[in-house]
Amino acid sequence: MKTTTEKNLDLLGTFHTVFGIIGVLMGLAPLLQITISILTLSGMLNLAEAFEVELPEWFGYSFLILGIASFVISQTTACLILYSGRQLKKRRKRRLSFVVACGLCLAFPLGTILGIFTLIILNQDETKELYQQVKADRKSAPKPPEALISSTDTQQEEINHRQNISTQATDKQA
Repeated sequence: MKTTTEKNLDLLGTFHTVFGIIGVLMGLAPLLQITISILTLSGMLNLAEAFEVELPEWFGYSFLILGIASFVISQTTACLILYSGRQLKKRRKRRLSFVVACGLCLAFPLGTILGIFTLIILNQDETKELYQQVKADRKSAPKPPEALISSTDTQQEEINHRQNISTQATDKQA
């Protein structure tokens, strides 16, 4: 049966995952800005006529660069939140989850709530012990025997050996 700490970490992991998915979807908004700036720079969309103002060319490029930067930053942040949620459920990479929780505190109001609760849970002694226990269990887990691990070199050697045997068999028949 799961302890309260384990249940809290699972719940936080789920909330991080949901918040990360929302972040990925919200992070798609800069694609509209990128599309508008590309259309404007290519001449397919004339904003100067629409707003009756002559816009300099650098404005289109800065609008494009700003859109690309905001897209990359938002998607990277959302992916980090998703990854942190997965690691919270696995009880791994506590420091990463801690840093992500600190960053979440900047996303007012929901991110702040999630970040604060994550920081509270991750700073509890029971949580630290649980992470240490999982880390120790992972280190002491038996490693598979070398015979079960097949590398591409071993596979290639086996293929070459079989080809040599079949070549020798055809040579003997001839």
